[in-house]
Amino acid sequence: MRYARRVRSPFVVPPASLRSSISSGLPCAVGALLAGLACGCARNADFEISLTLPARPISGPQIWAVPVFLGGDFEFTSVAIDPPFPGQLLQEAPQRLDMSVLSERPDGHVRMIVFFCPNENCADQDPATLPQEWFDFERAHYIGHRTHWTGRIMAVPAGRPAAARCVDRCEVEGCIEGLGWFCREDGSHYCQERGADPGPNVCDP
Repeated sequence: MRYARRVRSPFVVPPASLRSSISSGLPCAVGALLAGLACGCARNADFEISLTLPARPISGPQIWAVPVFLGGDFEFTSVAIDPPFPGQLLQEAPQRLDMSVLSERPDGHVRMIVFFCPNENCADQDPATLPQEWFDFERAHYIGHRTHWTGRIMAVPAGRPAAARCVDRCEVEGCIEGLGWFCREDGSHYCQERGADPGPNVCDP
């Protein structure tokens, strides 16, 4: 089924400068326009995520994947359940979920949690007890540009991870094609001016 919807996080209200849309099988522009947003606007930065979800376990109850986006001021363990939001039901085979996160802040720090819930809205669930995957994007947004990252969750996790997967800013595709690493030798991203301060490298220990 093809659909698009605007994200309202079930666990945390995102900052006003961070908005997101989710689509399944739809390009970013369609998902964002259906959400009343515009992709690639000169005043916004659009970060697209293509996340492959795992297949559902052969036996056991149905499981929904619920992505949640957090600003950098939020800790992964500090979320609290709020109003419900329908998740994506896992299927017999892996499926791709396309998401678009728009920001008005060029330095906006994005974190993502994917909760795996026994119902479509995680109703009556304690976030601390839910299986989940954490992603920490070092830098994803560059004003006036569209960036993209592709990831995969291989299997439904058993519980909370010990740490987030830190996605280096140089892993985020944008402003140049045909590369697997999107930073220059001086550390600046191709969506920045040459020689620009790349900012702190939070992925390095």
